[in-house]
Amino acid sequence: MKDNFALPHNESGGKLRALPVGYLDDAIGAVRLNSSVADLSKWIRLQLGRGTFEGKKIFSPEQSWTMWQPNTVQPISENAWKNNPTRHFNAYGMGWGMYDYYGRKIINHSGGLDGMLSYTVLIPEENAGFVVLTNNESPSFQIMMSKIRDVLVGAPTRDWNAEAVKAVAANKAADEENSRKIDAARTPNTRPTLSLSAYAGTYTSQMYGDVTVSEENGKLVMRLVPAPNFVADLDHWHYDTFEIHWRPSVHYNFPRGFVTFTIDKNGKTDQLKIDQPNNDFWFYELDLHRTK
Repeated sequence: MKDNFALPHNESGGKLRALPVGYLDDAIGAVRLNSSVADLSKWIRLQLGRGTFEGKKIFSPEQSWTMWQPNTVQPISENAWKNNPTRHFNAYGMGWGMYDYYGRKIINHSGGLDGMLSYTVLIPEENAGFVVLTNNESPSFQIMMSKIRDVLVGAPTRDWNAEAVKAVAANKAADEENSRKIDAARTPNTRPTLSLSAYAGTYTSQMYGDVTVSEENGKLVMRLVPAPNFVADLDHWHYDTFEIHWRPSVHYNFPRGFVTFTIDKNGKTDQLKIDQPNNDFWFYELDLHRTK
């Protein structure tokens, strides 16, 4: 049935919410395959069969060997080594990540989209592989991957769940501390240089396109034109800086972000600078100048 699929979920305001599937055709690098555990299990068997599945040759063993060879060596930090002291190399091959773990070569790749995270793991020496599919953004996919991998290679028992709980708490504490620092740096009792309507306009980046700012019901609203769901209310922070409050149409849980307007010699806005920390889209690269 075409409607028999999992919906993505993430947390917003401390509550779990279901997200719409959305339009994914333009994200083929991340989500070209929309599949199931049943089909991916067959794909894993094809990979472990070095290109042959149920007697049918799909690709050659030579190509399989090529895919699993390191092409890009990746560093292992001191903290990463302490976390997994049996790991001696980390690399990327032809669409696969690879590392050693308790004397086994691990072929793997994670996957992620708003509200869905996954892991695919092959352990050729054990003729074993598995896939973990989740429809949330918690560390559960990482926990399950680690537990299953450990069982298959006979690694010592390790409480990955407890470690994840501790890491989540540490990250939350760090976020709260960072938020306190942001609040402490705010200059109180300032006013915008201009009236709100004077900030309204179209700000254009040659690389990205238009970002519009409008005055609506006594507040500024920012819209990213190439991504219509990216709409944010802007609350005055200090001077000509406003805090970003993304509307629910934005499915990514951004940390606190700000926009700053610069004023030209004629007393009009000329630039819009977006400071929105995140791991995917670098807003600071947008060179937004007022065009309307």
